[in-house]
Amino acid sequence: MSWLAAWIARRPGVTWILILSMSIALALATGEHFRSEHERARLIRLNTLVERSAVELMALTLNGNAMGSVAMLGLIDPKVKQDARQEGAPNDPGLLAMLESVGHPYEAEGVFVVAGHGVVRTSWDSSGNLATGLNVAFRPYFQMAMQGRQSIYAAVSLSTGRRAIYFAAPVFAEPVATAARIGAMVSRTGPGQIDRLLASRADMALLLSPQGVVFAANPSEWIGFLEGEPTPERLDAIRDLKQFGKLFDNRSPELLPVAVAPGYQLFEGRRHAVASAKVSWNDPHGDWRLVLYEDLTRSVPLAGRVREMVIGGLVALAIWVLILKMLRGHHAQEVAAAKLQAYATRQEVSARDKSRLATASLHMQQAKGIEELARIFLHEAHELLGMMQGAIYAFPTSGTGSMRLAASFARERDLPEELMPGQGLLGQCVVERRALVLTAPSEHLKAIRSGLGESPPEAVVLMPILLNDVVLGAVEMAMFGEVCPESGAIREEMVAILALNLEIQRRNRDAERLLTATAAAERVKSGQLVFQQALVDTIPYPVFYKGVDTRFLGFNRAYEETFNTRREQLVGKRVLDLDYLPEADRLAYQAEDESVIASGGTVRREVSMPYGDGSMRETIYYASGFRLPDGAPGGMVGTFIDISDMRHSERMLMRMSDIGFNRLVKTSQQRIRALEVEVNQLAMAAGRPPPYPLETGL
Repeated sequence: MSWLAAWIARRPGVTWILILSMSIALALATGEHFRSEHERARLIRLNTLVERSAVELMALTLNGNAMGSVAMLGLIDPKVKQDARQEGAPNDPGLLAMLESVGHPYEAEGVFVVAGHGVVRTSWDSSGNLATGLNVAFRPYFQMAMQGRQSIYAAVSLSTGRRAIYFAAPVFAEPVATAARIGAMVSRTGPGQIDRLLASRADMALLLSPQGVVFAANPSEWIGFLEGEPTPERLDAIRDLKQFGKLFDNRSPELLPVAVAPGYQLFEGRRHAVASAKVSWNDPHGDWRLVLYEDLTRSVPLAGRVREMVIGGLVALAIWVLILKMLRGHHAQEVAAAKLQAYATRQEVSARDKSRLATASLHMQQAKGIEELARIFLHEAHELLGMMQGAIYAFPTSGTGSMRLAASFARERDLPEELMPGQGLLGQCVVERRALVLTAPSEHLKAIRSGLGESPPEAVVLMPILLNDVVLGAVEMAMFGEVCPESGAIREEMVAILALNLEIQRRNRDAERLLTATAAAERVKSGQLVFQQALVDTIPYPVFYKGVDTRFLGFNRAYEETFNTRREQLVGKRVLDLDYLPEADRLAYQAEDESVIASGGTVRREVSMPYGDGSMRETIYYASGFRLPDGAPGGMVGTFIDISDMRHSERMLMRMSDIGFNRLVKTSQQRIRALEVEVNQLAMAAGRPPPYPLETGL
């Protein structure tokens, strides 16, 4: 850089020639950039315009009201359907009047109905030249209508040589679009609406057929021109269509003087932006194309380019002047380079400190308790900050009460085990929630001792341990030398990491306590369940209990012995699954279970029950629903009491005197009551609601 400044100083004339030359080159480049950017913006706008114009063209034709009226006649009008079936005479006056009323609002030149064999049956024409009797079966618009599709057919008349637009829609046998096609409804208009649309768009506009023939154009003298290479095969194909009349019969078509490819094209020495869009008219030969041209010499004026060139040249000149000044200030750059080197050195030191800080953070994360965490922090503070003595106090649970000594570094065991907030300077920094730095030696500060002697610290840092504005404890660090500002950020980050890990350790400790208490509670609950099951097993009568879903939750031993089954076979099943009960009984029990559980009510009745030994026993069936502490249905408890012997005795005593019978009945009642009381007592001892009313009887 120094040699360049010297060279410029020796050759000022050559330097200015170079500066002016490069400024002119930049000015030309700026003008070219202005032109290309503005031309690109105009092309984007033209693409938007051509897409919108294609939509408008579709709205005038295939999606317009004229097509809608033709399609509606072919779908619902009975006279049109009758005419398409060749029923009645052609050119019915009533149908002609209707066709005329449809054609006038849309500037139609003619409206006609085509039968299914392709011959025009009825036609109305504004000029009086009726098309009735003409065979149009070869026309694409008729073929598309017989396929059930609406279409627009643009063509040049063979007889008049004029352009025409045909709106064609199918005539359906029934007023539904899925019915058979029996003909076509056609309306013919002139190209006036299309010509007016193209005349109002851009500088030039073309409407090209799928074969590349210009059907409509602005300028209008291009109508009938051909785009692309006129090969013999291509011309024969166009003539065979007879879509463009006799334009190409006796002569070769004139070619478009401008290309239609999108992008940029030259025409008459001027650049034009070119954009095209498809027009889907359901033409069997393909889509039509709408092409728009914009003269860029008009929309991107030369004056703008000149202005940008002048601005670019002036900017370049100013830049070179600044470069000259920069070279003269080379010495200032060298000073800046030295400062940059110093900054890089500081960044390197900072990166090294951050790496060491990350290592310290990892070590603290690996601690297995609050005491170990505090010891690791003090060790890392000694390595990173040069701390020579230190201590950490932490609250056991929250920021209230006293703090306890978690760990110390290089201190004799003369530190208090507890420290209250506000006690001493360390306790005061907890109350004020801000760090305190003592830089003046004090006789009250403990000396830092080693094997060779002792010396008072030159600085002591007292900091609260904060996490989300919650005080978790405090840390005190003593060190030789002054506390530099650079170490303050590292110190604060280390204390923040300590606070986070301290909170994690406290939460881990609380979680372990909770898990221990939960495990103990689970063991107690398991013991209670074993006791309750043993208690239920002592009941001599079959007992079962179900959940809210009517599925069995458990049984006692008497139930297993009575019905010759195992509880593992029945737990989780419903009464519908008990194949040892008749199906009718199972359905009745299921309905009854659902009612008892939902209402929390009680059922008591006599039933005949098949026991496990195959015998039918007369029993008293008791069932009672119970609810959970929140009032929701919880399930039910039930039992069976065998009264077969008692009923047998009753039947025997029926033959005895009335006095003896009444005495036996009373004895039976007392026995049943005693059984109910015994079952209630056992249920309450197991922690379940009594299944039988406390005051009841036969």
